[in-house]
Amino acid sequence: MKYLLALIFFVFCSFAMQAQKQWTLKECVDYALENNIQIKQSQINLEIAEQDNKTSFGSMLPSLNLSSNYDFRFGRSLDFTTYTFTNQQTQLSRINASTNVTLFNGFQLRRTLEQSKLNVLASKSDLQKAADDVTLNVIASYLQVLYGSELAENANKRVESLTKQKDKTAKLVEAGSLAKGSLLDVESQVANEELNFINADNALKSSLLTLVQLLEIKSVDGFEVIPPNVNLPNQEILSLTPEQIYAAALNNQPEIKSSEYYLQSAEKGWMIAKAGRYPSLSLGGFSGTDYINTAKNTVTGEDISVSDQFDNNLNHSVGFSLSIPVFNGWFTSSNITKAKLGMQNAEYGHELIKNSLYKSIQQAHSDAVAALKKYQASEKSVSALRESYTYTEKKFNVGLLTSLEYLTATNNLAIAESDLLQAKYDLIFRIKILEFYNGNPLTF
Repeated sequence: MKYLLALIFFVFCSFAMQAQKQWTLKECVDYALENNIQIKQSQINLEIAEQDNKTSFGSMLPSLNLSSNYDFRFGRSLDFTTYTFTNQQTQLSRINASTNVTLFNGFQLRRTLEQSKLNVLASKSDLQKAADDVTLNVIASYLQVLYGSELAENANKRVESLTKQKDKTAKLVEAGSLAKGSLLDVESQVANEELNFINADNALKSSLLTLVQLLEIKSVDGFEVIPPNVNLPNQEILSLTPEQIYAAALNNQPEIKSSEYYLQSAEKGWMIAKAGRYPSLSLGGFSGTDYINTAKNTVTGEDISVSDQFDNNLNHSVGFSLSIPVFNGWFTSSNITKAKLGMQNAEYGHELIKNSLYKSIQQAHSDAVAALKKYQASEKSVSALRESYTYTEKKFNVGLLTSLEYLTATNNLAIAESDLLQAKYDLIFRIKILEFYNGNPLTF
């Protein structure tokens, strides 16, 4: 019983520790990359492309096949030992080995191998793109959680501060220094700040749920994040123009590489289809032997053994096979046309992805510049309002200001601090996106 209780206690503690785990940003990203379903699908697509590449390479090698059969014959059949027909029941066994290699087929095999290699590279880029998208989404959601956490904490601090102020006001009203209306104003503001805290806490829970869902975790219970050191990053990236960042992105963004590989693959497909009009030449070889139970030695009349028959009947052949396409119901012409249309479609797709990337960088640059301006303005606003609030609080404490004037200053400072906090996280994320487009890894 002691051991059972100890085991139950250990299991309970293990679950409790797991439930209270605090997640760093890196842990969140790593967990999402390992468990995201879209990434797993991209990994499978890559493995399929690698298998196709292996098949394409193998098709250029000579084939080798072994076969064997054992037959029971009844009725009229050919006795190949005497080359006469017989009605005798016989047993026949054959063992064959054959090989074949394509010498020329319009370079279809070689271009198919080249195409499969391009498809592997494209699949790798698709996998990287999926990983980048997941990473960006997790970072954005993680920062939203941090913003919500600080917002809820600030709202709670304002509730505590106003509650203390309410107590002070109540004493001043009781002493006759302030009218009762001042106390009612403070109590109203406390209730309003309590509502703000509830709203902030609900928003925090919603952002936590979004992050948990991105990580493919079933429950948000016990999920907590550890705030990283998210000081404002270097803002040198903002000195670059969208065109400069786009030029760098063309060389590092996986969706661009992927569309380039698919375009080259489509070009190979067109060349493969055109090769269907060329003759194909192959070299084949065959070795075989056989045995029949009715074989007799023509001199002694004795049965010939299995091993002797296999030795005596061993035969080989080598030959060339030439196939010239003449007419196949427009199958080849149709394939060529479809391959050419596929190549043109891939070209349009490549241009569409490039245009989309440029627009995204333009928007990201504009958002980052706007975020910087908003952050700088918010900093100035908070600095001025904090100083004003300190002065207002002192005057209110000695009865030189009304509660309405004090509450207005308190509310203005709270709004400004909230705006500054939001501007800070928004600026961090916008700069990280620009740095990512410029070729920097997604790290904090």
